[in-house]
Amino acid sequence: LPGERLYQGSFAHVVLNAVFGDQETPPTHGNIAQRVEWVFDAMLPRDAAPLANPSRTLEARRLRDQLVEAATQLFDTLDRGGYTVSGLEVQTGGEYQGLALNSRIDCLARAEDGAEVVIDFKLGGDTKHRGALQDGRATQLATYAFSRKQAGGQFPAVAYLILESGLFLTPKGSPMRGGATPIEGPSIAEVWERFDEALTNASAWMGSGQIPVRP
Repeated sequence: LPGERLYQGSFAHVVLNAVFGDQETPPTHGNIAQRVEWVFDAMLPRDAAPLANPSRTLEARRLRDQLVEAATQLFDTLDRGGYTVSGLEVQTGGEYQGLALNSRIDCLARAEDGAEVVIDFKLGGDTKHRGALQDGRATQLATYAFSRKQAGGQFPAVAYLILESGLFLTPKGSPMRGGATPIEGPSIAEVWERFDEALTNASAWMGSGQIPVRP
């Protein structure tokens, strides 16, 4: 059910934020699985109460196992790529067409050379998100990337982390380092340029009161 997927996805974000968001005692390869399990079990009754019902123990355990795998993939990929987590649920900044960009980036990481990567957590949808990267339709990622360009002067690398499968997807045009699965697709800068053009055209149509009908 859509409602079930929504709260499970939100809970998964809460768990990962707690695991990776502690900058004073960041996780290590040796303790990350144990930390995810501990955080999941501690937060389950409060943040995902329906899954805490004894009748859904197997379902909760499956989600916990998936988050252990996803968190391990996140840690290992960041480590191989030379990234350090800058923050989770990072508030976007900047503006577009006079409007503030007001959203949150699931995970922002930075390499020693200053290169950034924006990672968007998705509960599922491997095929859907792979297609978005291939076709240049990852507009949410593009908006996050545009906000980071305004802050740092260049577009970052981008990636999806699919939590149910532990799969990292990154476009070849804006690849994340460290072994994420490369997807043939345009750079995130190109995706933003197309999105910007579409938004600008739509704004002009609305202002004129004449919306063109196209096949």
